Amino acid sequence: MRKRMVRVRRRPPAKRMAALFALTLAAFLYMTLRRGDPVEAILSARDAERVRTDVVFEGIELHAVRTAACNSQETARVEAARYAPRGAAGYVLRRETWHVLCAGYETAGDAAAVRDRLREEEGMACDTVSLVCGSVRLRVTATVEQTAALVACEKKLRETVALIGALSYSLDGGDTAVPQLLGVLRSQREALSAARVRFLETAGGGEGLDDAVCRPLIDIAEAAEKGLDTLTGEASSLSQTLFSGRMKALFLALRVRQIEYLASLGG
Repeated sequence: MRKRMVRVRRRPPAKRMAALFALTLAAFLYMTLRRGDPVEAILSARDAERVRTDVVFEGIELHAVRTAACNSQETARVEAARYAPRGAAGYVLRRETWHVLCAGYETAGDAAAVRDRLREEEGMACDTVSLVCGSVRLRVTATVEQTAALVACEKKLRETVALIGALSYSLDGGDTAVPQLLGVLRSQREALSAARVRFLETAGGGEGLDDAVCRPLIDIAEAAEKGLDTLTGEASSLSQTLFSGRMKALFLALRVRQIEYLASLGG
């Protein structure tokens, strides 16, 4: 019996690779149609965690007692130094001219009352000036945790600044003393720091923070922490009057930055 040899022709290598690629592509397209693009799925899962939320930062006001308006910074600093030993803030604010502020308050009524008392009892030539910024509504696209951390940080900063101002008035009124204030100030400083660090952590360590909304808020919070560190560190070397003046100055500096921040956001 004769055996018949059957020869199977092999496909050239290039054509074989093309066929294999076509088969792989067909399988990928089939899986994509059934299960979706895996890369798109990853991106969609990430974006699904981000939601759009309206966040409102309430308006902030500053009503200050002004002792002078000067044409130069040097003159303003000399004027500010005159009242610092008497417990004034000696804060210099640049707005068209150089304003010397001795104290700041939450309401126009409080500022006016102090102005009138200083005029009558101290014979000081002073008046009042105000900085007012309305509320801001932001549309934030982020995870729920990130948005909550943003709101918490802004709230804790606002609370801290208000507390510094309120405690300085309490000290002037004789309702408390410096040693009693130190524990409160240190505790508030730690609470603010915790809120700031949590915000940074949820934002990925600060990488890619929004330059308009997030970064300035972090900067002001850090300035408040450093200011409180300096204030409490110098307490033992300052008289109660000078300590009160330093508190007033810190309050004014932070409150002005808060108002500028809100204004930059459209308030």
